[in-house]
Amino acid sequence: MRVLSLLLLSIQLTKTVASNVGERKLTTTSIRRELNKPCRLMRRSDDEDGARTLYCELDPQDVDGVAGIIYPIEGCDGDDVTKPIDGTLLFFVTGYYVEDNTIYCPSGVKPIYDTASFSASGSAPSSFTEPASQTGEQTVLMIRAIFADSAPTLTASELSEEAFGTGGDTFTMKSQFAACSYNAFTIQEFPTSTINSRAITDGVYETTLASTATGMTGSQLQALITTQLDLELGTNWRINNGIELVMYCLPPAADSFTAYAFIPGFLSVYSNGWCATPTGQMHEIGHNLGLHHSNEGGVEYGDTSGLMGSSYLQDDSPKMCYNGAKSSDLGWYSNREETLGFCTEALNRQLVGVDDYGTSISGTHIVVLKIEKDCPTCDNVFVMFNLASGINEGTQEGPNKVMITTEATEGDFSFLVAELDATTTSYSYTGDNNGIPSTTTITVNSIDLGSTPSVASVSVTCGPNLTTAPTVTTASPTAAPVTITTTAPTPTVNPPPITNAPTTPTVNPPPITNAPTTPTVNPPPITNAPTTPTVNPPPITNAPTTTVKSGKGSKSGGSNSGSSSSSGSSSSSGVSKSGKSSEGVVFTRSPTVPGVKSGKSSKGRRI
Repeated sequence: MRVLSLLLLSIQLTKTVASNVGERKLTTTSIRRELNKPCRLMRRSDDEDGARTLYCELDPQDVDGVAGIIYPIEGCDGDDVTKPIDGTLLFFVTGYYVEDNTIYCPSGVKPIYDTASFSASGSAPSSFTEPASQTGEQTVLMIRAIFADSAPTLTASELSEEAFGTGGDTFTMKSQFAACSYNAFTIQEFPTSTINSRAITDGVYETTLASTATGMTGSQLQALITTQLDLELGTNWRINNGIELVMYCLPPAADSFTAYAFIPGFLSVYSNGWCATPTGQMHEIGHNLGLHHSNEGGVEYGDTSGLMGSSYLQDDSPKMCYNGAKSSDLGWYSNREETLGFCTEALNRQLVGVDDYGTSISGTHIVVLKIEKDCPTCDNVFVMFNLASGINEGTQEGPNKVMITTEATEGDFSFLVAELDATTTSYSYTGDNNGIPSTTTITVNSIDLGSTPSVASVSVTCGPNLTTAPTVTTASPTAAPVTITTTAPTPTVNPPPITNAPTTPTVNPPPITNAPTTPTVNPPPITNAPTTPTVNPPPITNAPTTTVKSGKGSKSGGSNSGSSSSSGSSSSSGVSKSGKSSEGVVFTRSPTVPGVKSGKSSKGRRI
């Protein structure tokens, strides 16, 4: 009887899909299904319509026992919930229902949100599985979905090789997760065995569907696959077999998207070639772990220093980890993370990159410096040394610089607001210190790439509030110049060249004046400092504003509730990235990658 019911559900989904082709919605052929249980709220990383829609995982009791059915919510009063979507928040509306792969609510009925037993709904939910954990070993099963008109280009064995390294591949999402987390978070493919008498080999299961994929959206294909798997692998197959993460690999006919995942959750979905890219897989599973995108200025995905920015259609590069905000969210370096109050006394800290975490010294080195917000409109600020070496050698932005990112709440969108080095030496932002406006300044004193481990020395100071618009100034002439020393070759990711600062401060350094509140007419041009220090150089006035990375609000790239400024002279490495393309850096894909034409170039993609 249950098999017949599931077949009817599958037919319903197929009819709904057919009715939506060509933007037609024939509700008379769709089956309206009343919902009696709360559903679990989540978000999708890359909505097909670009909206920030809420999604809900339905209680299996409402869909014939099928676990993992997820639909978007539309037309519900108050559905743009501002509460944290952390995997525990449930949603219920009396009389709500599913139709056309969408959850709808009766007009005028307010939703109920609850995290407890949900007694307010009058019907306690079935138990939902927890989202994937940010630590520990996670068992993963990849689904290769074969449709009547299209199949993924890569075979099951090739997918296993690219994701898990079962054939000897040394750079995969499995290897890189272990490397970036120092084995705090590890991926283990589901072993070769059977589930419900169905064979699974090296972490990959193949399912064949009678439907065609052409013309369907990722959401529609996802619903069909989920129902099919329940028929083939049995009720609650994922929970009963201890599978924490599931990856759907869809065929090329589903090219209306690249990849997406649910935040937080267990499911990620990939279109064809994206099934085999380590950066794409780590980006989407990062969403399952509760992470949102890494942005810069007004550009979503714009911070390409870490994995939650743009991704790359390549199977053997780039090697990178997560930025400072996301690293703090994940907690993998918690014994090398320091948290400060918003405004502190002056202090100095020695930062090391993630590649040197294993050799760092407790009490001497830190990986992440977090400065907490202390007002509702402020953001948390994160300071991290983006060392371009080893497991992070492929970072696509700010190599060997001190990166400043902000984040309103844990797991929220992060924003890159400054990249500090010998050129741009400090970053200041204003906030609220116990009701008194104040300014916090983060300064890079030196970057030593030749030491073991490589170290960036930074200081944090608290001073009077900025009363005028922020200005860009040079370092104090009485202080020792910022130096970057190195004995290592330039990283292979083509970062801006780094030259040694002069070992002897320049004679009679130029006087420093505050930028006027009203720009002067025809200011003298600013040129890069000569490679040989000169005596009595011309005074510097009105440093260009393009070195400032700023904005307002956690959704638009603001650092905090007040204004911010970066300190240093103008150079190509210090120019604001607020208007740069989110497509990332262009790379040529390895011709050995199955399913991609030889020589095809790929860009960082929003997924």
